[in-house]
Amino acid sequence: MKPRLNFRDFVPESSIPLLDTMMEGEPVALKISRSRQSKWGDFRAPHGAYKLSRISVNGDLSKEAFLLTLVHEWAHYKLWKERYRGAPHGDAWKRCFAELMSPFLNESHFSATVLPLLKRYFQNPSAAISSSPELYEALLGKKGDDGLKKLNELEVGSRFTFRAKTYERGALRRTRILCLRLDNKKQYLFMANTPVQSS
Repeated sequence: MKPRLNFRDFVPESSIPLLDTMMEGEPVALKISRSRQSKWGDFRAPHGAYKLSRISVNGDLSKEAFLLTLVHEWAHYKLWKERYRGAPHGDAWKRCFAELMSPFLNESHFSATVLPLLKRYFQNPSAAISSSPELYEALLGKKGDDGLKKLNELEVGSRFTFRAKTYERGALRRTRILCLRLDNKKQYLFMANTPVQSS
């Protein structure tokens, strides 16, 4: 069974045959999600009314970031299928992720800017790309945007604007920062290196 939604417009064209092989016959529903500040993708095992494993990836990512995120989540699916129940981003996941990504780690799928950073990242891959700032920015295509700061450069309590909404920076929670959106008083998690407009 192929994924329910076509992912081919969201990844480098060269990666499609490898992805087709990786996914062939697997009962997984793939969803292209709206932008989420707290994550680029996720994996969910079948539960309740959902009979298929589900993978979602943000649709506003660059093609390189989408490919990396899709394989990241596929590693979670593969381990779940093998009945692995250890740490979600422990050594088993790191090995699985690295093995799945190995065929993609060349100039056919990633730019000359991203590839060396990606190879360095895979020496010990982490759960959040934001823990590797250079790679994070290269994948987003950001090179020191004028007038923008990284969220983790702001002090707790500082106000900032992101996508026309004003927030107040809160505390760091591992790799993400909890922030209060001022208009609706709801809290949102942001990746620590998210570029924002300081107020």
